[in-house]
Amino acid sequence: PLTVTAQQGTQHTVYGRVRVTGLTDLTTGPDVDARLVVQLGVGPDGSAPTTWTWAATTPHAGYANATTDEYQGTLTAPSSLGSPYDYAYRVSGDGGLTWRYCDASGGAYAAADAGALVSEPLPGCQNGIREGTEACDGNDLGTATCLNQGFYGGDLSCDADCTLNVSAC
Repeated sequence: PLTVTAQQGTQHTVYGRVRVTGLTDLTTGPDVDARLVVQLGVGPDGSAPTTWTWAATTPHAGYANATTDEYQGTLTAPSSLGSPYDYAYRVSGDGGLTWRYCDASGGAYAAADAGALVSEPLPGCQNGIREGTEACDGNDLGTATCLNQGFYGGDLSCDADCTLNVSAC
């Protein structure tokens, strides 16, 4: 998929097709060769893929094509606090010495053509988002301040149980 919206920590299979003359055009199935290394990566939206986190992928046995091979990787949604993210494949035809970064266009990598990943928080206290009956959650204090809690000033914070901590007010 070109866009994934998922709760942080959940996993999703992402497919990428690869064409390397002399490596992926030998049979109609996956042409496994130690020189061909294919990885799936994820990083902050708009960032350089050289700084991303990369993971190994495996040939997709159910894919049949005479010139390309298809790989599948597991994309794990990172923390929602850094969302959104980009994801893409990278391919090496020399065992990982050099890499070509790939996007949905099939041409040279461009951040605008990378896969888009929106990571959403898991519901509940300590996910960083005030919701339901929570007075606060992490740094999300809503509109609460020491002043509207009846104090003259100070630093309002949130306790681990998602209740306001007025001890520094």
